Formats: sequence, structure tokens, C-alpha cells
Amino acid sequence: MTQPPSGEPRIPSDAVIRWDARAYDGEAWGPWSSDGGAGLCEVVLDSVRPGAPAVGSVRYPDDGVWHPGGEAGVFTFSAADGDSDVVRFRYTFFGETSKSVAAGADGTASVSWTPKSPGRFRVEVESFDAAQNVSGRTVYEFLVS
Repeated sequence: MTQPPSGEPRIPSDAVIRWDARAYDGEAWGPWSSDGGAGLCEVVLDSVRPGAPAVGSVRYPDDGVWHPGGEAGVFTFSAADGDSDVVRFRYTFFGETSKSVAAGADGTASVSWTPKSPGRFRVEVESFDAAQNVSGRTVYEFLVS
């Protein structure tokens, strides 16, 4: 939704705007959009970006210590505190093509990834809210021996 020019009234973030509508074809009016229990039409302006997500792994922690490789690690992405409307995460492991995973109702998602060789690795993660606002990027680095 586009905001009006400076000086004009602005819609506050998270304001719910509701309306009722019906069509006229030149001869007769149709029913109201809320008829039949459908409720009013509505839109919510959400211009607030979510915070950068937290990333964690038990097998491959970001602790500066070398960890034995060769096995899959589970990486958990968590919405920043207070971001209750995160719906998905976009992530990239060490230069691979980025992928997306849906967030659960608790604002977390987990993915499995296996390092193919020893080395220094990283996963970069961003979160998206229901309005598709994107967070800052979290970079999680880990060492595999």
C-alpha cells in the first residue's frame, strides 16, 4: 500500500481498515460483500520489518571450535523476540542456492544440512513476516573438521 505524500494524513502501522462494498451493473445492485456472514473486507498496513532471526545447531554450534563432520546437522531458525508474525525463513548454506522454509506457529523452523568436506562454513538467514517485510540477515559460522 502506498502512503500519501508528506503532510497528508498517514495510515498508522498495524491499523485495520475495513469496508463493505457492493456492485451496481446499471440496472440492479448486488448484495453487500458482508452478506451471508462473510464479514467486512479488510486490509492491515504492516510496514515494520521483523528483527534478524536467531540460528542454532547442536551438532555444529557457532562457537569457534572445530567439530567432526560427515553427519547431517539440524539448524533451527527462530523469529526475533516479539516478532509473532514471521511466516518463513530464507536461508543459504555456504554459497548454495537460497531456499525457503515455512515457520511454524511458534516462529521457528528447522532444516538439515551435511557438510561435504572439512572447513569453515556459514549459513545466512533472513525472516519474512506475513506482509513480506524482510529482516536483516543473520550470519551463522561454524567449523567442521
